[in-house]
Amino acid sequence: MFDKAVEIAKESLDFNIKYKDESYFMKFLSYVLFFNKNFMTSYITTIGNTIYFTSKKDVLENDTSSTVVLLHELTHIMDSKKYTKILFSFLYLSPQILSIFSLILITLLGFWSLLFLIFLAPIPAYFRMVFEKRAYTISLYSSYKICNKFNIHYNIDNSVDKTSKYFTSSDYYFIWPFNSINKYFTLTAQSIKNNEKPLLESNIYSFIDNVIDKL
Repeated sequence: MFDKAVEIAKESLDFNIKYKDESYFMKFLSYVLFFNKNFMTSYITTIGNTIYFTSKKDVLENDTSSTVVLLHELTHIMDSKKYTKILFSFLYLSPQILSIFSLILITLLGFWSLLFLIFLAPIPAYFRMVFEKRAYTISLYSSYKICNKFNIHYNIDNSVDKTSKYFTSSDYYFIWPFNSINKYFTLTAQSIKNNEKPLLESNIYSFIDNVIDKL
């Protein structure tokens, strides 16, 4: 299923698939992201047009879930095309990315430039929350549609708490530790069960539906 989904998606979207266990860059990044202990083994990461899965072995052993994750990450790529890669990356990494000004301005501000290091703290990240909320909406939607198509048991309501936890825990550096995120995904799950398409633009749903329909 995964390989077929990649083939179909590449008909209309430019992207690459790589694996973290084969990437020195990902191994280096895992040290930088020390707060996420499972970065190399449990998280798929998209940088630019490249999606890094954990390993080929994991993809083969988790064919259905890997397909869902692929569609999640392709949502990020479509958003980056909409906003441009530079703006998308800046917004996604904000406010923590502002900490780099502590180095840029050190010659002008001296000691005071270190105040920018406060942005390294787990400050709620509004734009990262919005982008991840969009992608996890697609995760719920595609899980529901794929499992229905292939008669795989899936309880979308059971996924709500797990999905919400990504936003409120260290998994995404506490990007949105508020109860509103759980309420959003509860309503989203209900909308999906009602055959509605919440939040995202119609062109994204058209792309996702095309991939799923051709599996």
